[in-house]
Amino acid sequence: DYPNAIGGVALILLVLFSLVPLQGYIERKRQTRTYRIVFNQSDGDIAHYEKLFGKFKLNAHRVKHSRVGSQITGQWAASGSAKNHDKFTDHMLGENQVQEFDF
Repeated sequence: DYPNAIGGVALILLVLFSLVPLQGYIERKRQTRTYRIVFNQSDGDIAHYEKLFGKFKLNAHRVKHSRVGSQITGQWAASGSAKNHDKFTDHMLGENQVQEFDF
């Protein structure tokens, strides 16, 4: 019985150690980040930013939106690859109409 138990433990350890690289791969391919964007109502609308998420292949869901005076604040939870998040962030940092951007 001991050889079977040792073989079973060895198999379980092999499977567990093989899952570590798989976990890293999944985390690189599928990350969720929260973005907060503040802009003037006259400079654009929420739909513009939601289209940008799609342009960068991010699946975004509205979390919270508010308006204070002429400022609109939008918050989204977006999922996608780390590379696409980085591209989106680089683009947003160059957007002139964005007053605040949390990422």
